[in-house]
Amino acid sequence: VITAVAGLGRMPAGAYAAPGLPPMTPEAAAAPDGRLVPTLLFGVYAAFAETEEDALHAGLAQVADGPALEALYLERMGAMAGGGLADEAQQVHDVWMVRADTRRDGDTLRVEAVWDVIGSLAHEDHVHTLGSRYRGALTIAPREGAWKITAFALADADRARAGPRA
Repeated sequence: VITAVAGLGRMPAGAYAAPGLPPMTPEAAAAPDGRLVPTLLFGVYAAFAETEEDALHAGLAQVADGPALEALYLERMGAMAGGGLADEAQQVHDVWMVRADTRRDGDTLRVEAVWDVIGSLAHEDHVHTLGSRYRGALTIAPREGAWKITAFALADADRARAGPRA
């Protein structure tokens, strides 16, 4: 059986889309070498680079839904309060999975993960390359034909890393 999803064309039943990836089944999404988790996390950090409220929300809505969308949006809006980040150009370069332990519950994925993020932050006349390691729990589930982060709990953040990945 093949179903059509608005803007995504035709895809096999039981397979769901994610930005830049072919549609995948829950089995493929839960595979140890899968790209789903880092792709969705990349989308979160790319959205965090937005400085306009509508663009931030739209970017997050591509990869998150429900409580996760609300929490991520409010967290970033809090960081932007007072214009603290508005004048700085931010860009995420890559997200690497250090570890991802995935458990399936039907079509829902529960992931305990550690990941690295490399990005840059540009000021008036210079650019910082920044690296951070994060540890957290994510719930990923299909929403309207696409994989989305539906719950997100950050357990630890080590923002002391810098420079490109060795």
